[in-house]
Amino acid sequence: MNRKVLLEELPGASTNTICPLRLLLVYALRVGAVAATSYDALLDEVRGRRDGRLPWAHPEWPVVCFRSGNGGHLVPDVSVSILQLNDTIRALAGQAGIIESLSSHDLRRGAAKDLSQLPEAKLGSATVYVAEQLGHSEKARAAGITKNYIGAPTTGTWDLRVAAAKPDPFGITPTLVPFKATRNGPLVIAAFCEENGMDPRDSNARRRAGRALRAEARKAWESTVKEKPVAPLQERSASDINASVVGQSE
Repeated sequence: MNRKVLLEELPGASTNTICPLRLLLVYALRVGAVAATSYDALLDEVRGRRDGRLPWAHPEWPVVCFRSGNGGHLVPDVSVSILQLNDTIRALAGQAGIIESLSSHDLRRGAAKDLSQLPEAKLGSATVYVAEQLGHSEKARAAGITKNYIGAPTTGTWDLRVAAAKPDPFGITPTLVPFKATRNGPLVIAAFCEENGMDPRDSNARRRAGRALRAEARKAWESTVKEKPVAPLQERSASDINASVVGQSE
């Protein structure tokens, strides 16, 4: 059975880059998953519907699609692989100055840590108190019976987690120098293939060569920053983040 997750829009323009609802809608506009062609038109369409639903133009498409390695274009009808998802998370972590190798499950660990710090975290949950009031045994609660009674949570926690965010003295702290991956040109790729006994005319070999070169660059960056002081976490505006992303893409 699929879980039902409540997503609520975070207040303020400064939360654009971390608001899951806005990011999902912008992504849907970019890949053509909705009929609307602008964010305002999309919101007007939802407000105009009696059920408040946003119909997907292609219901068969996955929520997160695959990105082709050849040119990096999106393939909206193919689901993203766990390998590509983890590669993206590690790349973003490097841009944030994080040396540790992160994976998709670290997002769940971070969410669990956030939720454990919230006094409101038990709202809408199948707690021992709710089970006792229903006359359910601990065995029944552990089997999910109490959860089936109360249904999906109706209180979002993302805004509470953002508002309650505070530095973790035992958590990961980014370095002062973020990792900036450089694009390897065709001549560099071909030379690497020839040096390592790979056919430079084979697209799969060139793709492996590109991954190996990126891994070497990442390893070199890690070795240079491990002995340097770490940077305190700082709040950045949406314009600051957009400016840094544009600079890295040029």
